[in-house]
Amino acid sequence: MIKAADEAELTQLADVILIGRPLAQPRPRAIGDDVLVDYFVDVRVERVLKGQDFDDTISIQWLGVSPEIDNYVADPDLEPLDRLMGPEAGYLLFLFKADLPETYNIVGHLNGLYPIAADGTVETRPGGFRALDGMTVAELHSYLDELAR
Repeated sequence: MIKAADEAELTQLADVILIGRPLAQPRPRAIGDDVLVDYFVDVRVERVLKGQDFDDTISIQWLGVSPEIDNYVADPDLEPLDRLMGPEAGYLLFLFKADLPETYNIVGHLNGLYPIAADGTVETRPGGFRALDGMTVAELHSYLDELAR
């Protein structure tokens, strides 16, 4: 898993930074054991802040704990994606190219996943960088441009 030390490194590690909204609840797919699964979710791209433009949607892959396991706390980065992300909200996503074609992973899992509040500002969760908290998309775009210099 790629993890960033701060928001400047997070920006550098991301191939793509975008604002998007999941089209459905993330869906798990078993990867060979009873604990870990790969989650997949298609996200409607609303705005690209870094990287290539996308026609409409992008597919995201996330390694996490099976949704059938309620009390797995060994690694908070393995939280089931369906508990962190849903179609009712938009998200700021820092992404890097996955091994699967046309699929991306979230940088540092919780490092690169930020809900967008109803007022259009970025919310920070544990694992995220507080410097991004409360920024509007316009402020965020300027801030990311500064970090890239």
